[in-house]
Amino acid sequence: MNRKSTDFLTISNWYCTVKRNHLNYVTFKCNYVRINAPIATNGLSTSLFLHGIIFNMYTGLLHLHRMIAYIALILIFVTMLKAMFGMLNKKSFTEGDRKLGLFALISGHVQLLLGLALIFIGPIMSHFSNLGEVMKNSELRFLVIEHPLTMTIGIILITIGYSKSKKADTDRSKFKSMAFFYLLGLVLILSRTPWQKLA
Repeated sequence: MNRKSTDFLTISNWYCTVKRNHLNYVTFKCNYVRINAPIATNGLSTSLFLHGIIFNMYTGLLHLHRMIAYIALILIFVTMLKAMFGMLNKKSFTEGDRKLGLFALISGHVQLLLGLALIFIGPIMSHFSNLGEVMKNSELRFLVIEHPLTMTIGIILITIGYSKSKKADTDRSKFKSMAFFYLLGLVLILSRTPWQKLA
């Protein structure tokens, strides 16, 4: 702020217009401009300021969510393959195997938390008040119900696999728990990943 906060609000570097598409999703279009408007007499400045904050937060989280998706998928896949190989070839379960499973688990949890944050601050939240209409629309049903629910179940299965592997007594049972539950979780995650949005 360049002036007294009680008199003026300065909004720098962006101007947002709001549009709705046929699915009732809000789209923010931001251009690089500077606006100086009195808070007391112009509610538009406050509205633009809030829209800008939400837009920047949502966009940043969305990019992070997409980036970590690749990391999580690779780690889960590699962990599952290594566990299967270890189980079938009667290998020793090493500290490296445990850490690999842990990193895959952490990446999955981070991805889940980012996804939940996107639901709460993004346009998806508004659709929970009208689930009847959501269920009739395949695209909305995927975004609002199928994707978040399936991902949550997938991460829960991976968490169970890591926990059971940690408590297992033998190397084979450690690998078996990790391979089985990570595979189940991975299949669920892959089945409801919006690949077109990751491209």
